[in-house]
Amino acid sequence: MATDLYLQNIDHDLVIALTERAAQHGRSLEEEHREILKLALRRPSRPDPLQVIAEARALRATLPQGTFYAADIDALKRAGRK
Repeated sequence: MATDLYLQNIDHDLVIALTERAAQHGRSLEEEHREILKLALRRPSRPDPLQVIAEARALRATLPQGTFYAADIDALKRAGRK
């Protein structure tokens, strides 16, 4: 169900920036409004499991070799915190 949405009292600089952005994308102001709202409110997609595993392995490769104990992990998490 489509609904009309009206915006009032928009700052002039914002209107100019939006007009320029719409022109860059080859869209009307109305189309650009819809696209911005769609992007801003889109639910995040689930991450690719293989990508997550690859990133975890890359991070693990930067850590020193050995066994990590819970106390060591907690100390590392707290390092630099106030």
